[in-house]
Amino acid sequence: MASPRSEHIVSAIIGLRMGSGIAIRDYDLVFTDRRVIAAMVTSAIPFPGVIGVGQALGSMLERDENRARLAQLAPELILRDRRANFAIGYPDVLHVKYRGGNVWQGFESLEIVVRGHVYQFMRNSWKRDRTRDEHARNLLSRTFGNRLDFKEG
Repeated sequence: MASPRSEHIVSAIIGLRMGSGIAIRDYDLVFTDRRVIAAMVTSAIPFPGVIGVGQALGSMLERDENRARLAQLAPELILRDRRANFAIGYPDVLHVKYRGGNVWQGFESLEIVVRGHVYQFMRNSWKRDRTRDEHARNLLSRTFGNRLDFKEG
């Protein structure tokens, strides 16, 4: 009897946020050949001026260290790395909505709809990064095909 083929990472969309208020967390979405894994890289600090620049820089360093560490792990280990990590199997996805940034701003939103739940992610930057937008759109299109609804800005 042949053993099942091991899961491998295809690509990633990094730097997304999920949540609101003080419960915002930074996630990277890791796309494998079977599922998407939402890997929390750190709890985000929404208002650095309120809590101090030192804590904000500490959070950024933690995020970068976690991202580098996760890049070395197999998909199953990424999933088990933190309790807040979760996976969505591709067959479970009903619909995906991606809204790219506009000409001036890089605000993006991504919704992944499965039965009984909608996962909402966002990314906001001061300047639109067309290369990043194109990567996300191509990856989502290849992965979800006609289940993807894309709208620019």
